[in-house]
Amino acid sequence: MQQEIWVSEEEKKRGYDNRLRGVSHLVWIREMHGVSQLINSKTPTAKLFWSVILGICMIYAIINTILVTKEYVDNQTATRMTLNQASKLPFPTLVICPKTADAVHLDVLLDDIHKRIDGIDNKKAVELLAFAIAGAGFRNFDIGTYRRIIVLYSYFSISSSRPSKEKYAYRGDIGVE
Repeated sequence: MQQEIWVSEEEKKRGYDNRLRGVSHLVWIREMHGVSQLINSKTPTAKLFWSVILGICMIYAIINTILVTKEYVDNQTATRMTLNQASKLPFPTLVICPKTADAVHLDVLLDDIHKRIDGIDNKKAVELLAFAIAGAGFRNFDIGTYRRIIVLYSYFSISSSRPSKEKYAYRGDIGVE
């Protein structure tokens, strides 16, 4: 017993081929562009035309896939992530993380560092700022520089008042609502 398939009036007007009733209602035919044209073609010339078009598209897709895969294999990148868990952070969390480079006012931040830490030269202030912006840690820092910056950062964070933190930090970083 053959299953009865509903045929729309539009398909009847177009001369819907009853032999394809069991095949043409499948979703994949509508998704694979050109397959429905091939199946519903009435003349051998139209079937040949759509077969050639589909063949060219398949060859192009295969070649493109091979080239993209080859480029990926030839130019591999590796990302190394190391997670170091700390039970306690040595200083309060103050994150300077601008969305764009224009959002960081380096002159204002450097002036604030100079006001709060007496006798700090510009090079050390820039190192302290780079340390803070980079997430408080570079793996390849010179250990002496690292220790000096930790001390400077602790002086800076202790001497900073809440209003200045509110002014120079993002609201979510210091718990300000």
